[in-house]
Amino acid sequence: MKKLTNIIFILSIIGLSTNLIAQNEQKEFKRHNFGIGVGASTFPIIQNYSTPNINLSGMYSLTNAFAWNVSLKYDFKLNKTISFSFEPTYINQRLTYNDIVFGYPSINTYSTLPFSTSELSLPVLANFRIKLHDNVKLLTSLGVGGTYYFEKSKNIIEGDGIAFTLNNINYYSAYRNVSLNKDNSFSYNFLIRTGIEIEAKHNYQILLTYRFSPNKNYYYSDKDILGFAKYGNHFRVTMLELGFNIFL
Repeated sequence: MKKLTNIIFILSIIGLSTNLIAQNEQKEFKRHNFGIGVGASTFPIIQNYSTPNINLSGMYSLTNAFAWNVSLKYDFKLNKTISFSFEPTYINQRLTYNDIVFGYPSINTYSTLPFSTSELSLPVLANFRIKLHDNVKLLTSLGVGGTYYFEKSKNIIEGDGIAFTLNNINYYSAYRNVSLNKDNSFSYNFLIRTGIEIEAKHNYQILLTYRFSPNKNYYYSDKDILGFAKYGNHFRVTMLELGFNIFL
């Protein structure tokens, strides 16, 4: 009987200890998590915008375009494996427009005009975690969101003045006005993400995010020297972003 009592006592101690450990782990588990993030990308990673024109109607290029972003993070954890996050993100895109210019004696060339546009992305993501080490997890995410464009029309060139001077010859822009336009001020996109999450005093994430919009929402328009408007083909922009997040 004494031996049985000792066994029961030992099992009770083990059970109590296990319960206390579980309670402590439950206290450490945070359902509501807030953070900030920064990211950068070059694009397009897929040449899925319209082919540049090769005549005096102008041409454009997104090659070597660049974007940076800052974001706020709210992550709601169902458990240690699955969570849902809402990440309002400000994105600044830096693009270029190659303007065809001409002058006497009938020489055509191109003038590169840099400009930028701004937008607000509002994605919701489902996040899944796989433990790789004690405090290191593989994080993958799938999401969908809306994008609001602060500038539905971004003016690039005003007037038809001198573009540049070479060998005492003035070269003039072929346009009175050129702008980058969007069909709608609001569109939607999809996100796929993968990376590493490190759990410490603060949680850190290093992530690659692919943003894709099914809509060809962008197009260029211009007015020639006679004032006639011309419209370019529609195209879309895709991004592969490298980002860093910290949760407080």
